Amino acid sequence: MIVKKRELVNPKPVNSQTSPLYTASMDLGIASFVRGWIAKQKKPPLRLIERLLLLIFLFSRFCLFVITFGRPAGFDTGAHLEMLQKLTWGHPDLPIRETFYSYHPPMGFLLARSFHLLGLSPEVSIQIVSALFGLATFFLLRQTLQYLKILHRPASIVFLYVAASVPLQIFIVSGMNLESILLACAAAVLYCGIRLFWGTDPLTKNVKKHPWRCAACGVLAISILAFALLTKFSGILLLTIPPLVAALSPLDRRWWKAVLISIALSFFAGAISFPYYYVRYYVTEGTFFPNNGDWIVTDAFKEARKKRDENPVRFFTNFFDAAPVHLEKGILHRDYDVLRFADTWRDLWLKDQFLGPTNGAAKGAGILYLWVFPMLILAGLPTFLLELKWHSVWTRLGIVLFTFGLLQFAAFLWYLYSEPFAGWGPAKGLYVAPLIWAIAFLAGALFGEGKLPPWRRWALFTLLAVFVFFNHTAPAYA
Repeated sequence: MIVKKRELVNPKPVNSQTSPLYTASMDLGIASFVRGWIAKQKKPPLRLIERLLLLIFLFSRFCLFVITFGRPAGFDTGAHLEMLQKLTWGHPDLPIRETFYSYHPPMGFLLARSFHLLGLSPEVSIQIVSALFGLATFFLLRQTLQYLKILHRPASIVFLYVAASVPLQIFIVSGMNLESILLACAAAVLYCGIRLFWGTDPLTKNVKKHPWRCAACGVLAISILAFALLTKFSGILLLTIPPLVAALSPLDRRWWKAVLISIALSFFAGAISFPYYYVRYYVTEGTFFPNNGDWIVTDAFKEARKKRDENPVRFFTNFFDAAPVHLEKGILHRDYDVLRFADTWRDLWLKDQFLGPTNGAAKGAGILYLWVFPMLILAGLPTFLLELKWHSVWTRLGIVLFTFGLLQFAAFLWYLYSEPFAGWGPAKGLYVAPLIWAIAFLAGALFGEGKLPPWRRWALFTLLAVFVFFNHTAPAYA
């Protein structure tokens, strides 16, 4: 009896690993896991879709680098290569009229010069700079969306990957130009501005809490703006980004503080660059923004300006007319007699004959984009305008991108009016590359910020994956 009582009091422990209850719960757990995994495959989370697209994008950029390796591509490749041979860090300036490109500020050429000093060819050195700054642009935009907690939304995913894969953007990150550096600077200043003035914990509204981080972000923004100004004249437009971002920060008692800080950032960046512009350009040429056409094709510029002044209204209406050369020779030919916006829009999707022939697949896709994207823009614009009343982070970001794009376009019009000689090719799409962001934003607006049914998620992934991979591996500008 005693033994039995002890057995009752201290029963033999049961191995929980082999108990029927444990086994049943394990079976249920595995079954639940399998069912959940299958459900995820049928209805993939947007986070997974974005990461898959990220892998495809990085692989595509690698393929692009291999395809275009060492191949000079650009409108003035010889002039760009010449600057790498003549400029040095010890002597960073040339006389403004000495070479075709010596009127440009030097920083973009000096960066490529640094890789050239390592023993790389000038072509590869420039290509590396373009590729690195192209990746920087992408990841800075991605980080901006992630900080705002809108990265894993349909609209943001479309915006990010369309903006990174438009044919002109691919040309910028693989060719010889200074726009790849400016776009990266614009993306960096945008991120710094949003980090300073937006979000749940903006640095400027918690200076006492994050004094060093706030100061570092401000100094970084000033440095990037000054660097952009010392890379190309159009870097001056980047000075508008911090005030734009600050003006769209939440309206509270600290709003004026944010606006004043943003203006101070742009002011200090301009003040740092002003002595260089004054001494190098204004003292020698009488203008802060000289154009090499004024001394290379002086008579042609004078004649073009005289013709413009005779009928300014007609000068502007010509922009919107169809180019006769497109009807006679095809869309790939540029009008070198009259300035046309048709050439500017074409450049976003196709290269013109000046840069050489285009392969058949890229030409077909470019013509498709040429006609499809206007419809996407027209469809996405009302959607975006209707969402303005919600004052969401997405819509505020769109306002910044659109306003910056409009400023780019206004500056472009001023440039065309000032330098109206069509034979100089001033109506290039390359000069309004930031408009790509506004176009991609409107395309993203069609997909909304909410959830998508499974079939639309798969459709979204498939369309973007094809768009990214094809445009990189069959580049229109190669």
